[in-house]
Amino acid sequence: MAAVTLILGTTSLGSVNVKKNTPSTYMQSTTSFLPQPVPPKDVVTVPVEAVAKTCRQSHKKVMALVNSLIEDRFIGAHEYATAYSANACTAPSDYHLDESAVLKILPFICGRTPHPELLKLIKRLFRKAGKHWELDEVCRTPDWQKNRSAGKIARKDLSQVVDEFRKYSIEQGSKNAVRQHGNITRAIYKALFPTRSPKDCKGLRDRLTDHELALLATAEIIAKCALTSGMAQNRHYKAIYEEVKERLHAFACLLSENDLTGGSEELPNKEAA
Repeated sequence: MAAVTLILGTTSLGSVNVKKNTPSTYMQSTTSFLPQPVPPKDVVTVPVEAVAKTCRQSHKKVMALVNSLIEDRFIGAHEYATAYSANACTAPSDYHLDESAVLKILPFICGRTPHPELLKLIKRLFRKAGKHWELDEVCRTPDWQKNRSAGKIARKDLSQVVDEFRKYSIEQGSKNAVRQHGNITRAIYKALFPTRSPKDCKGLRDRLTDHELALLATAEIIAKCALTSGMAQNRHYKAIYEEVKERLHAFACLLSENDLTGGSEELPNKEAA
């Protein structure tokens, strides 16, 4: 059975309100734990598993610590939510803690005052979680869904042309044609998202706003047209690749000059372009 996560809440000790459509069997899972209300909807939380991984500790060890601190009321009712797995109904599979709760438990995990570098990692963890929370809100909008679908089509069309360009490069003597997909993808991301490292671009599309998705799809269409045009003119593959980069750079500059970035921190500003 696939694992599902359920968040349980309560208005008073011993009285549990389970979210709609929750099986009644989960009501039995609170017998050994103090049920607590879920933090406010607009409060960002992270799972204990992520905190344990950041601190390089075992999930089981940190869960035991959090259980103890919850029972001692050291972690307040408003600072966490309880997650249950369908495969383990008798005990929480995880807790979701807000930032104040995580900062409380760090000295217990470390055995001393947390190192500044660890605090930076925790702050980064919450920033990342916050971005995902904001995106969850955005993803419900029709505009985001529409631009995400359009982006998939643009990416598929570009991939087909890049496959043709790869064969075209091989015919002209290229020994690294297998890298063409990665090279062109990096050129697109570098033009639109110059502050991001290649590692940060993994899964980037699902973290973009609807406006950013539209611009990314446009950039991919520009790259596809440059490739198609260059091959039709029988230009050298290296010259075609340079043409792709130049057109993408021109597009990024156009966005900056006309302030069409939509206020995004990801897209290039006037100074960067």
